[in-house]
Amino acid sequence: MVDLTNLIQNVSSEHPRLLINKNDLSKINRNISNNKFYENLSAYVIEEARDYLALEPLTRIMEGRRLLAVSREYLKRIQFLGLAFLLTDDLSFAKKAQEEMLVAISFSDWNPSHMLDVAEMTVAMAIGYDWFYDVLDADSREKIKHGIKALGLDELSVDDVGWVRGKTNWNSVCHCGAVLGSLAVLEDYPELTKKLLERAIDCIPIAMEEYAPDGAYPEGPMYWGYGTSFCVLAIAGFESVFGTDFELSKMKGFVESATYYLETSGPSGYYFNYADCRKLVSSASVCFWFAKHLKNPSLIESQIPLIEEIMAKKGNFDNDLFRLLPMSLIWSDNLDELPNQVVLHHRYNGETPIGLHRQGWGKNDAFAGLKAGSPSGPHGHMDIGSFVYDVNGLRWAEDPGLEEYHPIEEQGLVLWDQSQEGDRWKIFKLNNFSHGTLTINDHLQNVAGRSEIINFSDNSDFAFTQIDMTEVYINDLKSAVRGMAMLKDGSLLVQDELQVGEKKAVVRWAMLTCAEVKIISSTRVALHQEGNVLYLDILNSPKASWELYDINPKNDWDTPIAGASMLGFKLLVEPNAKSKLCVWLHSNDLEVPCINDLQYWS
Repeated sequence: MVDLTNLIQNVSSEHPRLLINKNDLSKINRNISNNKFYENLSAYVIEEARDYLALEPLTRIMEGRRLLAVSREYLKRIQFLGLAFLLTDDLSFAKKAQEEMLVAISFSDWNPSHMLDVAEMTVAMAIGYDWFYDVLDADSREKIKHGIKALGLDELSVDDVGWVRGKTNWNSVCHCGAVLGSLAVLEDYPELTKKLLERAIDCIPIAMEEYAPDGAYPEGPMYWGYGTSFCVLAIAGFESVFGTDFELSKMKGFVESATYYLETSGPSGYYFNYADCRKLVSSASVCFWFAKHLKNPSLIESQIPLIEEIMAKKGNFDNDLFRLLPMSLIWSDNLDELPNQVVLHHRYNGETPIGLHRQGWGKNDAFAGLKAGSPSGPHGHMDIGSFVYDVNGLRWAEDPGLEEYHPIEEQGLVLWDQSQEGDRWKIFKLNNFSHGTLTINDHLQNVAGRSEIINFSDNSDFAFTQIDMTEVYINDLKSAVRGMAMLKDGSLLVQDELQVGEKKAVVRWAMLTCAEVKIISSTRVALHQEGNVLYLDILNSPKASWELYDINPKNDWDTPIAGASMLGFKLLVEPNAKSKLCVWLHSNDLEVPCINDLQYWS
């Protein structure tokens, strides 16, 4: 374990020192002067902070078992008020922040039964305490410092809980709270803060191992934004106060994960939203840190229009990461050159393997993603074999995405029970019946099963990903392999090769879409969306016939998938028989592609 004794003794007593110092502020002001985007962003942060001046202080209102919404609102207000103050020296921002922080530290607690709430509140108070340190009155400074310890650090110092050495975003977020809280009040509680900082340096890498080998985040791109943002806040906190990140940023796959995030965002403006992931791509200020750290401004190329929408008051203000928007300025760097992306096809491995394919990086270019892994993964769904498809700037093949947690828990379901018979799989959006994959004999996928990528090609004439899904369907099939290929024209081929065992199997092929569905014939469907048409052709199964499936909620806890339809077909496969299913998605009546067995794809 790292011994921080010498580093702590040499820490600067000047404030601000947490995430930003006076030298950083000078660089930020230069960026604002030299770049119109940063100029507009700074004006927006200040304008937003002025709007907060008229708001009533927050109160301790729980949502079910969580205080998280309140903690996040505090983090947003304190960051906006803090950066606005540092950019303007306007004491009205400091006065409002002091008022808000005094209310927060008057709460009975920050809800330690759900430690994320404590962690985010501690981050908020740490930033406020440090950034406003020189202008807080002595009495308020003392109270806030004590609140950070008593309501934050003391609660976060527990050792016998899963998140401390866990592998999920809870590790990153909770240790970040402990790190930033400790760095803010380092001199006042030396024994406690040293212990928490050394523990974090030891334990954060456990969660960061999940980025290996190549950056694919097991919990999907939305949770990448969450877990990675707080991981980077901890790293940036260490760098700002100690001048080192203890090589955390060198963990295998970590910096590569910024490319993963970029590549899982489709040209439609939607994520490849597998697992518990919302559909709409949102701003992630942490991309600015990666762009600066790697000297690769292309990593923020897609962030700029998202933030410009927000600044034009057209953005998604339910965006979970909006509260971190000021960090885009703190991590700002040169934007003179934004080179275009060149990687079109990418295989990601690790705990949740996915294959990604693009026709190009233009708005109208085709994009597709195919999901492997296991339903038992963190925030996992029974979505093995599911795919998404964009073309002409529109999403055609959908993933149902996230079902909000609180309403489910309010109904009494045990949302996180991932056993085969667990409540989690009673939720329609989370099981295979709602996903663009196969369902065999009306059975759930096997939770304990795992799918790997077994073949991949980045040849743009015929780029493909193949996954072995046998374990996921082991109770009904001897083998199951799915291939997804993107042709040079951007059309998509989805092909399944199945081997049935001693008992016959009813195989359902399905795809979720928000387009208007018109069944043209037994083997052709036309999807219509914003004046565009996409055809789906069954190429080699004459007994198959397109149909629509009822996806209206059957249970009180299920919410509708807005505007969606489920189309597909069923086939009866006799005992010990093999079956090949092939569906071609294309925008024009092009020449039908040659259908080869998956083993001959190359």
